[in-house]
Amino acid sequence: MAGRGKKEYRLQVEGVGDWLSFLEFPGLTVAEIYSDVFGPCDVMRPTIEKIKIEEEGAMENVQFLQVNLSVMDRDVKRRMAEEKKREVLFEAERAMLAHREATMGRIEEKEEKAKESQEETDDKKDDAEEEENTEDSKNDKFRIPIVDDYTQISPKPFFLFIKNKEVVDLLNSANPPLMRLMTRNALHGQRTSGIEDRKVSLAEKIAMKKARAAEEKRRAEEEAALWARRNVPVAILELQNSETSGSIIRAFQGSEQFDVLSKKTTEEIKKRDEEDGNKLQEGIQVAIDKGVLSEIKEEPQSHRIDVIGKSPEEVADEIIEILQDAPDKGCVMTLEGLSGTGKGTTVSMLKKKLPNATTWSNGDIFRSITLLATKHAEEKKVELL
Repeated sequence: MAGRGKKEYRLQVEGVGDWLSFLEFPGLTVAEIYSDVFGPCDVMRPTIEKIKIEEEGAMENVQFLQVNLSVMDRDVKRRMAEEKKREVLFEAERAMLAHREATMGRIEEKEEKAKESQEETDDKKDDAEEEENTEDSKNDKFRIPIVDDYTQISPKPFFLFIKNKEVVDLLNSANPPLMRLMTRNALHGQRTSGIEDRKVSLAEKIAMKKARAAEEKRRAEEEAALWARRNVPVAILELQNSETSGSIIRAFQGSEQFDVLSKKTTEEIKKRDEEDGNKLQEGIQVAIDKGVLSEIKEEPQSHRIDVIGKSPEEVADEIIEILQDAPDKGCVMTLEGLSGTGKGTTVSMLKKKLPNATTWSNGDIFRSITLLATKHAEEKKVELL
């Protein structure tokens, strides 16, 4: 603001009434339009000061305003609330009068009023539907002249050049040289550029808001439906078996986030399996070199089973069918597969179907060796590194 004894060159618009008063100004109005989201364009303040100096003789014919849309919207909502309150009080008084007249025995009049009331109710329903369509957008009674025609939701700061309640130019960026040129030209009745395509009609704003609301509603419904499907009971989670996996897959089917996470996790598992395989091979080779293990000259016969879409019981039955009578005679079978493909669940099912079977895994071997190494270290009184 200007210092003491100087005329203010930027005036803050405090509400709709204030704005209407400023629009009566006969000269040029340069209004900065902004909201709480982005705030005012303070970098233009020195430019406005310079314009005041350069056009000192014409300053009586120009006013610079700052219009905070958030303040204006709050003022409109306050006015709408006051109007609604007056309507409610009026309806309450009318209802009390109708009740008093009905009590006095004016049956015919009461019936007529009931009919009128029903008609009014129908009218109110229509009004409610219209209000729902426009949501909290301002109707003609509460529209803000000029401002409503040029603002969208949460706009960045821009400047309107107004004469005789008509916009003659628009600057939508912090451009000091262009600001000075536009102000000078507007003062002398010239237009620097055509009005940019920033004007949005009320109908267009309503349509934009309705479209956005419909899209948000659709997303919310989809999310609610997904969460309903994702409600996997704790009892199922605690099973830690194929039923758990199947329930989770069904629950998150169609989820893009789950697909991304699944692919990422799969790649991590494959990488870890590959690293584990390389380390195991190195250990086996050391054992072969020491003569602890014999090198396998021929690869043992293997059978590939496609587990996609099959339950652990079906996979176990297929394995038992391949083994034929070997379990009765005694045999060693290895089960291979990537992590997460159901090896542990299948082995558990095999143990149920083959009661004389004993299972060993890489983990069991490592734990056994660790136990033996620990006991050996205790006996020899040495530390394990």
